[in-house]
Amino acid sequence: LDVGAIDALCEQLREAQVEAVAVSFVNAYLNPSHEELAARMIAERLPHAYVTSGTALTREWYEYERTSTAEANAYVGARMRSY
Repeated sequence: LDVGAIDALCEQLREAQVEAVAVSFVNAYLNPSHEELAARMIAERLPHAYVTSGTALTREWYEYERTSTAEANAYVGARMRSY
């Protein structure tokens, strides 16, 4: 995992004032450690944003299903957090 790239991404996300982030790595179903670390780093650096990851929701090995589930969760989660 390129930690420097995560830091740079967080700065871009902060500048864009994002409200939610979905993290989904292609092969995370096999070993989710990098996906989990990236999600944790983003959550620490962007405390105002709702952060979720695909493997936190499902261990489905198809990346489309994991990613679309994470995206839907990020979309709804950001809105429900302030509800």
